[in-house]
Amino acid sequence: MFIPGSKPEIRHFNRSFLSLPDYYKYITIVLLFFPPFLFAQKIYISKYIYGNFTKDNNHRLEIFNESDRTRNVGGYMIVTRNYVARIPQKTMIQPFSALRFSKDKQAESDIIFLDVKDFLIRFPSSKSEGDYVVLYDTENRILSAVYFSPTGKASFLPDRGELITGKGETIPFEVPSGSDNIWDKLDISPDPAMACVYVGGKWQVTSKNKNLVPATEYSTPQALYVNGIVTLKWQTLFEEDCFRHSVERSKDGEKFSELATVNAAVGARKSTEYLYYDKELQKESRYFYRIRNADKFNNIIYSPVVEVMATESSGDFSFQIIEKNISDPGSFLIRFSSEKKQFVSLKILDERFYEIGTLFSDDITANSENLVKYNSALPVGKYFIIAETDSRRYYKEYVVKVQ
Repeated sequence: MFIPGSKPEIRHFNRSFLSLPDYYKYITIVLLFFPPFLFAQKIYISKYIYGNFTKDNNHRLEIFNESDRTRNVGGYMIVTRNYVARIPQKTMIQPFSALRFSKDKQAESDIIFLDVKDFLIRFPSSKSEGDYVVLYDTENRILSAVYFSPTGKASFLPDRGELITGKGETIPFEVPSGSDNIWDKLDISPDPAMACVYVGGKWQVTSKNKNLVPATEYSTPQALYVNGIVTLKWQTLFEEDCFRHSVERSKDGEKFSELATVNAAVGARKSTEYLYYDKELQKESRYFYRIRNADKFNNIIYSPVVEVMATESSGDFSFQIIEKNISDPGSFLIRFSSEKKQFVSLKILDERFYEIGTLFSDDITANSENLVKYNSALPVGKYFIIAETDSRRYYKEYVVKVQ
């Protein structure tokens, strides 16, 4: 077996091997000198936030599975100057996914170091500035290694130590010198507020107090006032290091205050929808809403602002929902009229405010009776008919019941 850093064993081949086609000779040599684990191994350290392990809870570490199959990393070992930890048995990483570690409980973490049985705090013997992190497999082979040093030289390397497990087992480890080609390196002084990430085949540093990408992105929220309650709906396009959403309200569109926080769907790679109900309202008042997110470095992201009037339907426009046929639930008529000529739009939404369709969109004349039909039977559930005019928005609930 070939071990990186050692001299390859010289093998002698008989004449039958030499008579093989060149393609098969090449495959045979590759398999002899480079065992399959060197090619299959695609687990590596992908993110490292130094933090201050003994004083705060900002330290983060991620390892990534770049292969197309689920990998078992139970028993793998992580070594830094500050600690050594063995990943719990039967820990799996899904294809093209990260396993996230933190010192103490965090919403986005998969594994908490202080909860790991095989974990040991270390006290560096060298006073040299810098840090390193090494990932070992169950055979004590180094899979990934990077060090951080402001001088470019790792005077704190080589290093050695041992992990004493929760069962009293002693596992020694050797950390190679800084000149070994196993290392990636960054010529920086570890900063508690910096995140280091492995991107495009090399390690990079984010700007201080800033992630490489936003924690999330908001679509424009929707607000609906019905029966004294504003229902606020918003969506995120993705969520990365996004832990909670703050709902904020204002009466002038300038000065916002927080109403509540909603837990985020941490690590979501697709659109996620949220609802919040605001009951503390004054009738006939105008309100503005927005959603705020603060990531781990306190970078602030806001949604667009949405405006709503706390006013029930009334005034110069009126409409009525008429059951078309009792035996045919879910189909209906809408009769509507206006005291003046104006533009009117009628839409139907489901109870989660998804638009099902536009029923009418045109100008109507003053004091005329108008009628539209909805012939497609709706499933059992609650719906909203929304009428928008030049000056106001009106709402009515429409419920399709089980017959």
